[in-house]
Amino acid sequence: NEYRQSQQKILRLERGGIEVDFEVRQVRVAGEPIELTKREFEIVEYLARNLGRAVARESLFEAIWGYEMEFNSNSLDVLIYRIRKKVEQDPNQPNHVLTLRGFGYKLQA
Repeated sequence: NEYRQSQQKILRLERGGIEVDFEVRQVRVAGEPIELTKREFEIVEYLARNLGRAVARESLFEAIWGYEMEFNSNSLDVLIYRIRKKVEQDPNQPNHVLTLRGFGYKLQA
């Protein structure tokens, strides 16, 4: 049971060596901690807890900001881009933080 518990505290994505440590609220790439703002981490954490599942933009807004934002708001897009710059090998060809056009985002293992 200890193994399952540790699995819930740390999520490891095989490709790219990305780790999300929920307990200490930290993301590491290839073992190195990366600097994420509070909002950036909250987005990564929400996507990580829904690993492999499509997450609607509205769900992310509600989870992170606590209310629905205007659909044309680009705050989320900007944060997603910043996260990609920090965790992806090539932010323009992401392997992990994927955009689902017209819907939302997905964290891909």
